[in-house]
Amino acid sequence: MKRQDFTNKVDQYLVDPENIKKQAQKNNKLNRQVDLARTFFDKYDLASQRASYLKNKALENTDKLLSNFEFDLNNTKVKVIWATDAADALQEISTISNQQHLPVYFDDSNIIKELDKDAQSAKYNINKATDFKNSFIALTKADFIVADSSSIVCLNHENKVKQIQGNAIIQIFVCGIDAVIQSFNDVELLAALQSTNKFGEPIHANISIYNGNKLNEDDALKEELYVILLDNGRSQILADHEQRAILNCIHCNACSRSCPVTLFSGEKAYGSVYTGPYGSLVSHHIENNSDLTHLAFASTLCSKCNEVCPMNIDISSFLTYSRRNAVRNKHVSKTENLTIYFWKNAVMKRSNMDKGGAKVKGFMFKQVLRKAWGNKREMPAMAPKSFNQLWRERKDFGG
Repeated sequence: MKRQDFTNKVDQYLVDPENIKKQAQKNNKLNRQVDLARTFFDKYDLASQRASYLKNKALENTDKLLSNFEFDLNNTKVKVIWATDAADALQEISTISNQQHLPVYFDDSNIIKELDKDAQSAKYNINKATDFKNSFIALTKADFIVADSSSIVCLNHENKVKQIQGNAIIQIFVCGIDAVIQSFNDVELLAALQSTNKFGEPIHANISIYNGNKLNEDDALKEELYVILLDNGRSQILADHEQRAILNCIHCNACSRSCPVTLFSGEKAYGSVYTGPYGSLVSHHIENNSDLTHLAFASTLCSKCNEVCPMNIDISSFLTYSRRNAVRNKHVSKTENLTIYFWKNAVMKRSNMDKGGAKVKGFMFKQVLRKAWGNKREMPAMAPKSFNQLWRERKDFGG
C-alpha cells in the first residue's frame, strides 16, 4: 500500500467528527485513569527510566538470551520453535495440528494477526476452532520470555483468555524475538508499566507464568507446550543501531492514543497489523513490504508519542530516520522528489522567494501542495509581507 492508497483509505474509512469527538473523550477518560494509576509508583519517571535501561540491555544481548532460553528448555515439555517469518510459523502450527488431529484457536492479539494477515492460515489447511466444547489447540501470545528462569509470561486483562489457555489440550505461544528479557525480577516492573499505560490499572487482572525448568511428571501440564520465536523482520530492526530501541516497546498503545493522525484517520487506513506511530516504524519490516515505508510520513512529528511512552522511546526521531531512509532507498515517488527539488531551489535564494508577491506565491503554493494538503482543511493564505520585509521595515523604523 503506497501513500496515495493510505490517503484513499482515510477518505474511505473517514472518521466523522462525531466519532472523532467520542474517541477523543474515550482517550481522555483512559488517560485520566493512566495518570491515577501512575501514582501507585513511588517515582514513576525513575521506574520508566529503569525499564528502558533493562529492555535496552536485553536487546543488546538478544542472541545470547534466546540461546540460553532454548538451551534450558531441553528435555522439558516445552518445545522451542524458531520461525523466520509468518510462513514458517504457520507451517509448524499446521504440522502440530495435523499430528494431533485438533483444530486451532487463534486469539485476537497483534502477534497472532501477524501470522494470519489476509487469512494466510487457510493456505496451510489449518482447521480453526469455532467453539470450545471439543478439544482444541490454543494459539495465543506470550508477552515476555525470561532467559534466566526459562519462563513464559502471559499478561491478560480478560478472564476469557485464561479460560481458553486452561481448557486447551495443547498450548502454542507466539512471541517476537524482541520479547526476551534477562531476569525474572524484571517482569514485575514491565508488567506494571504495560498495565498502567494500556488499561489505567496498576496491575493486570490475570498473569500466567509457565516455567519450563519446573515441568516434570508431577505437573498438571500433561501435554507438550510450544513456544514460537518469531523473527518476521525484527532482526533487521535489531541490526539498525539508529532505530533498534523501537523494539523496547511493551505494546501499551499509549502512542496511538496520543497521535492526532491515528485519531483522525482511524486504524483501518494503515492497512497493516500495527497502527499508530509504532506501526509506522515497524510495519514495512514485519510485513516485508517496502510500500509501507510511506507510513513514516503519516505523522505530524508533534512528539506527543514521546511524552507518553513509558519506555522513553524517541519515536519522533525514529520517524525522521525512517523518512530519510525511504528517500535514500528511493521509496518516494519521482514526482515528490522533483517537487522537493524545485521547492529547495526556490527557498534557498531570497530573490526567488520574493518574486511575484503574495498572490503569485499563494497561487504556486496551492498548485504544488494541493494534493498533499488534501481537501479536508483550508489552505492558509499567504501573508502580504514576508518576515524579511517586515524585519527590514522594523529595522529601518528603529534606526
